[in-house]
Amino acid sequence: MNPNFSFVRTMIADDHPMFAEGLASILKSHNESRFEIAAMVDSGDQVVQMLRRVKPQLLLMDMNMPGKDGLENLREIKQGHFRDLKIIILTMYNDSKLAREVMNSGASGYILKTSDSASIIHAIEEVLEDGTYVSDEVGIGGYSAARSEEDIRFEDKFIHKHSLTKREVEVLRMIAQAKTNKEIGSELYISDQTVTVHRKNIMRKLSCNNATSLMKIAYEVGLI
Repeated sequence: MNPNFSFVRTMIADDHPMFAEGLASILKSHNESRFEIAAMVDSGDQVVQMLRRVKPQLLLMDMNMPGKDGLENLREIKQGHFRDLKIIILTMYNDSKLAREVMNSGASGYILKTSDSASIIHAIEEVLEDGTYVSDEVGIGGYSAARSEEDIRFEDKFIHKHSLTKREVEVLRMIAQAKTNKEIGSELYISDQTVTVHRKNIMRKLSCNNATSLMKIAYEVGLI
């Protein structure tokens, strides 16, 4: 987390009390309680009004609440005087199209509520460092192509053999498409630095030392 934050004033907007209270507890117990819970609201209609009142640095907001939904609030927030506010959506909707719309509307993060506490904290810290984060399960930046069952089995065997993560496979596909780190980061909603780390891990796992070799392997195993 950015050392310039002595305390991170945080607002939670969620109409499920158990989840909201659990999230607040996770934040309060993390890193010597550097997260200060400035407000908690349970209605979409209360979000902007409370933001003006408590002026938090971080907003953790449910996608679907009574009153205004998350997208309505995002658009209103971005039109207001909250340009430095970091916004993370927490939701049960594992929908890549919705995630893209949320990120394009001004959120810095899209996290599934099924994520464990460590993943949630990691996402928050990345966002506070001016990065972006989307849960891996959502699959932004993924692909769709008609492939035979044999191709899929061969690909799965390759991925398992080299212990590639889902995110590393996504990055490898994009490297094979000759995309830059910046382009990959933009499509996956992760930072350039995170792409660099994934690239290094992929090269280590596949024993490659340049992008050309990675492209060749990706083509041979049917990743492109």
